[in-house]
Amino acid sequence: MVAINVALERPDLVCKVIADSFEGEVPLQEFVQSVEEVRETSKQDKYVRSFYYLMHGDDWESVVDNDTFAIREHAKTIGRFFHKALNELQTEISFTGSKEDEFIKFVDPDFYLKTFSKLIEKVGNGKMHIFEQGGHPALLSNKDEFVKLTKDFFK
Repeated sequence: MVAINVALERPDLVCKVIADSFEGEVPLQEFVQSVEEVRETSKQDKYVRSFYYLMHGDDWESVVDNDTFAIREHAKTIGRFFHKALNELQTEISFTGSKEDEFIKFVDPDFYLKTFSKLIEKVGNGKMHIFEQGGHPALLSNKDEFVKLTKDFFK
């Protein structure tokens, strides 16, 4: 989402963007409503705790808590991820996601297909790849295929 916003603001700085495993233009309400409970539960799982520690260091818990707060506040006060209309995007873009993404499969197994199709329509161009397997994010759960797609896209 950051790369898309940068590309909207300064297209001269960004020639291509891969947008992986995200909700679309607005926060997914099912996620926003459950994020606090999901995060609290996840902090009890030793594997997730290890992941958080590896990603954020010793203060991982405050990072996770602050991120959870930011998600809820953003949804309440701003509600949109992009500060310009997507039809202004001049940058080549590729959307990726996994059908089995644990954050969206409970909403609709074709969530990414439907969401990214709408985004491509608004942008006026773009590519999309939905992995049949893998979790969230697709770039980690489908590493080898994602690397190949990325290399092909950035040629």
